Amino acid sequence: MYKYFKSENLKTKRTFINKMTYLAPIIIIVLSIFLCVDYFQVDIYNWWYTTGITAVLSIGCCLLVRIDVLKKNRAVLGLPVDLKKVWMSKILVEIKNLAAACFIIFLFGQLSRTLLPFKSASDIPLLSGFASAVIMIITTMWQIPVLMFAGKKIGMFPTILISFALDVVSIIIAVKKTWCFLPTSYTARLMCPVIKILPNGLLAVPESATFSQELLNKDAIFLGITVSIILFVLFSFLTAKWYENQEAR
Repeated sequence: MYKYFKSENLKTKRTFINKMTYLAPIIIIVLSIFLCVDYFQVDIYNWWYTTGITAVLSIGCCLLVRIDVLKKNRAVLGLPVDLKKVWMSKILVEIKNLAAACFIIFLFGQLSRTLLPFKSASDIPLLSGFASAVIMIITTMWQIPVLMFAGKKIGMFPTILISFALDVVSIIIAVKKTWCFLPTSYTARLMCPVIKILPNGLLAVPESATFSQELLNKDAIFLGITVSIILFVLFSFLTAKWYENQEAR
């Protein structure tokens, strides 16, 4: 499996996929410094999980599946390879990119507590920041096989538009009792008890709009993570099976 992963990862070398992995979090970091310096730590986390991750995943997944399409699948069908492993390797490559981007946000979020010379409205502890990065990865990685599938079936731009539309809905639903029925809202919901930031970018305190004590309930973390892992396994298996049948024709 490692050889498959190495091969798929090599395909992304010097492509916009890799550049976007680092460019997207850096843009958010720079914007946070210049636009809302006192809320730097709050904003980089909030802007990242509400818009940044969606951009990295939707664009990255679509570009990833287009690499073989642009080469007319000669790099895949011309070799005696296991197509399921090829698909799973693509998923792992995008998980790697997602993890790298999330930990850039975490790193700068923590450095802001000690190195940046300005007052912050929040003080997210190291363990909470680390946990948020891990949870962001786990609760969004199920979208990777879905977005790759959508990218191949309906194209890049419709996939991106649908992803961002779901983002808007998710931010609204995340603070409601029905949040568990929309998996795309899990990340925003779980950030409430983990780093005490609401989906609207305000601190999770009583005086903030949309706040309720229920949002700080840590039981949501177990539910969100469990369902996300199940969805990841399910969608990875189904799309891998589909990819094997499609490309074998």
